[in-house]
Amino acid sequence: MLLAWLVGAVSSGWLAAAGRAVFVIAGVIWSYGELTQGANWLRRTLGAAVMLWLFISLVRLGA
Repeated sequence: MLLAWLVGAVSSGWLAAAGRAVFVIAGVIWSYGELTQGANWLRRTLGAAVMLWLFISLVRLGA
């Protein structure tokens, strides 16, 4: 996930777009897992916060 973010941050063109897409998809999968199956309330809250952050980021990107 961090490698995808790094590729998206330092490259340009289709490679940057692919890196960002992989980062967002991996983040959604991770945050959904934490939100639904987190070991405690802190991890579930962290999963919800990351999912919300990703959603807001995608909405801003489209606007």
